[in-house]
Amino acid sequence: TNGKKIYDAISLEMAPATYKSDEMDNLFQKELLGYTGKQMVKGGLVGFGTESNHEKKVYQMTYQCAALTNNANLVATDVSIRANALLAPHGIMCALDLRLTRLPKYTSKQMGQGYDVNKPCGLKFMAVE
Repeated sequence: TNGKKIYDAISLEMAPATYKSDEMDNLFQKELLGYTGKQMVKGGLVGFGTESNHEKKVYQMTYQCAALTNNANLVATDVSIRANALLAPHGIMCALDLRLTRLPKYTSKQMGQGYDVNKPCGLKFMAVE
């Protein structure tokens, strides 16, 4: 049935993609807690050209956080498009259900609070009038 197809797409495609993105974000935040003491130090030397493996790891994690967030958004968009195609003949449509998360402030000079980011967490359904 169409309901089963939509449910499976959410639970087997959308949810795992968002989970992986959240998991990487959490690992990255934990890694940053010890970042300052480990950056730019190699063999007792400090400065340009002495980047530690830890620093390189944090750069790779930054890329992976961005890539996994992008992937979660692409998967969710694909699921919502397919769900809308299945629901349209019945006068129903769906939109992404987004979860708001506040990013930590990256500097004391940043105005206000940290930036907000939305991640897909499901679909919300409504009748087309």
